Amino acid sequence: MRVSDLRRLKRYLKEQGGKAACTAIVKEFGWSDDKLARLIDDSDSCLKRAHYGRIPGIALIGSERGQRGGVPLYRDVRRVLATTWARNQGWQSAIAIDTALNGKARTGVWSRPDCVLAWYPARRRSLDEPPTLSSYEIEAPGKFDLRSVYEAHAHGFGADFSWVVFFRPTASSKAGLPHPDWSRITAAAKTCGIGLLSVTNSGNAATWQIERAADRRADGDREEFVRRALPASERYKANYSLEVMRQA
Repeated sequence: MRVSDLRRLKRYLKEQGGKAACTAIVKEFGWSDDKLARLIDDSDSCLKRAHYGRIPGIALIGSERGQRGGVPLYRDVRRVLATTWARNQGWQSAIAIDTALNGKARTGVWSRPDCVLAWYPARRRSLDEPPTLSSYEIEAPGKFDLRSVYEAHAHGFGADFSWVVFFRPTASSKAGLPHPDWSRITAAAKTCGIGLLSVTNSGNAATWQIERAADRRADGDREEFVRRALPASERYKANYSLEVMRQA
């Protein structure tokens, strides 16, 4: 399969907002269904099969950071975190904050998570209580390893909880993931209190699975975390109480 074919397809998917129906793709390039299937298999995990209702399609899985709105992987995770996933956990008024809007405003390495979720527990001490902040390191397929845990720990310094979201191989089982460093990863996550959240489809909460729940953090400074991790235009979402948000 020619590299140029993959580049052309990726460019086309970006122009279409990150995904397109298979019928539209084969019509656009004059490819057969078999050729498109081979291209997906040879894409080094940068493409995934998706659906428009019942119509099969292809989505681009990106690993780029710093782009407004993000590519499908980050956009999907933010959407699911703030909606289906938050409801499933019993969280209220969840807001996913796009940290990419912070541009180049960074201080040091591993200083900013890929996403911050501001949410309220089902039972709050008072309406004046600010939201709980969870930081998320989102790993593209093939990028998850032991360093992901330590990165999540470092850039979540000051948050209430920190998680790593990563792709779970379809061949995995409840006994463990087929990752060569899985035992070391889980040990590091336990030591650092980091949550591990695996997915097979970033846009479908039904495929999300908690491998290890995050522990509440007691380190760092919340205000410093908000200044470091969030763009100025979004910081009010992490600082205002639910009552203030309702009156805004």
